[in-house]
Amino acid sequence: MREDGTTEADGDDDNDEAASPELAADDSGVSDELARLRGEIEQLSVAVATLQETDDERDQRLDALETRIEDYHRRGEREREQLAAQTLADFADRMLSVKDSLDNVLGMADVDEDTERQLSLVQRQFEQSFTSGEIERIDADGQFDASRHKMVERVSDDAYDEGEIVRELDAGYTIGDRVLRPARVVVATGDSS
Repeated sequence: MREDGTTEADGDDDNDEAASPELAADDSGVSDELARLRGEIEQLSVAVATLQETDDERDQRLDALETRIEDYHRRGEREREQLAAQTLADFADRMLSVKDSLDNVLGMADVDEDTERQLSLVQRQFEQSFTSGEIERIDADGQFDASRHKMVERVSDDAYDEGEIVRELDAGYTIGDRVLRPARVVVATGDSS
């Protein structure tokens, strides 16, 4: 007990009452600070959400751009391949004319033996070059195929069935799956009239 007749516990109540206005002021300041911080958190949350949306939009634009670039590269590669194939086909077509002329000269009866041997060598070189370039002669035996043969004439011949190739007039060639020049052929009608 104290000299004034109060106990320490009683004295604490006095201190609490005296401190109450200070605590109330402190509570008010804390509440204000808490409200301010909550406002800042809300603003930051909105800013983060906005940045996330912006980031997502940027990622989508980047993905779209990457797709366009990949498509551009694929298209460019495909166009280069097509151009190379077309250039090779054009060159091969021109060389076929030279080969035809050579074949015609070799088919002549009045070519001397030495010239024929030399021309045959050139002819073999042409054929080897064509083979290495995947240029192949079209088979002109059997049934007529409009995708690989060009019918020049129809003849009646009992030795052949309807639509069967009787003879080849000019050789046809392919490069890969593409027909460079169809084989020009004579086709049987199948009737003997």
